Amino acid sequence: MRGIGRVLFATAASAGAVSGFGVTAAQAVDLNACTGSGRIYVNRAGPGSTLTNWSVEGGGSCPVQATPTAPLIAREPTLVQFAGAGTSDSLGLCDNTLLVQNFNLSVTATYVGAVTGRTFTEAQKWSAPVTTFPLATAFLITGDGGPPRIGAGVAFTHIFLKCGNDGNSPSANFVWTEIP
Repeated sequence: MRGIGRVLFATAASAGAVSGFGVTAAQAVDLNACTGSGRIYVNRAGPGSTLTNWSVEGGGSCPVQATPTAPLIAREPTLVQFAGAGTSDSLGLCDNTLLVQNFNLSVTATYVGAVTGRTFTEAQKWSAPVTTFPLATAFLITGDGGPPRIGAGVAFTHIFLKCGNDGNSPSANFVWTEIP
């Protein structure tokens, strides 16, 4: 039940992002809602620096495939693998700045059709001018070159607000919605 709530939250966040970029209801829009799990590693760029290097990897599925303008047309669910890296200017609660600033990751996502086995890979940017860490890190998704491909997601990390990887705590759950 918690997973459904997370998907609904990501869908609502994506709808807000879509409104901000001016996509109208008259356009044909497909929604892909995905969930997954994996790892987030964070490391300082150097001693005394607030610049933080990020690395993400994981996999999951996109079982909710919807076309609001044609809801009775079935679409194939997909499996997804993703990996990427990037930086932020701070690490939120983990460096006493409260917020993560200039979060920007380059992510490669590979999708495989659960029925046909068709595979496609795309370059994405996961970014947020301001977000939070640890616990929940919200981000927007655009194509590697920027819009029009957009979406939104949240990475849920570090139980009990633990900071640092410690070799034991890099796990994360991801939920996101994309508009291809």
